Amino acid sequence: FTVEREGERGDEFRLNPHGRYSHGQDYLAAVLQANGFSILEMIPGVVRIEFGKPVHGLAVAARKE
Repeated sequence: FTVEREGERGDEFRLNPHGRYSHGQDYLAAVLQANGFSILEMIPGVVRIEFGKPVHGLAVAARKE
């Protein structure tokens, strides 16, 4: 799955003005592991272009243990 990545503020997550959430990488990893998932990969990159600007996020591969 992909998620928007939380920027420099280091928040766990936040609801953005456009109505979508962004997540901190450490927070996302902790939530996945706490719920029985092992993280196979977590790769930063651009998840889409919005209004002509890149939206940075994470591509995540996880497996339920």
